[in-house]
Amino acid sequence: MDLASGIKLAPLSECIYAAASGLFMVVLWITKLQPVPQVDRRFLLALLPVALFHVVGHVSACLSFSQMAVSFAHIVKSAEPVRLRVGLCTYSHTV
Repeated sequence: MDLASGIKLAPLSECIYAAASGLFMVVLWITKLQPVPQVDRRFLLALLPVALFHVVGHVSACLSFSQMAVSFAHIVKSAEPVRLRVGLCTYSHTV
């Protein structure tokens, strides 16, 4: 398999990984090895900005790997935690 076909299969492998992880958690919840999380609307609304910044950082990192020099892409990827923290501080009005 060459690199181009591996890149084309990447979204499929991410879907398989997400499905396997979800199935693993369902098994843990059914067997009561892990308690089922209690999630309410307030929690989901608080989590929404974090999820949004995570998605923006992930997409920008993936695009940078495909569009420019790998060394610069690594700089963009390593800045994800900084972007997340700035977003959280902006949203929560804390330092």
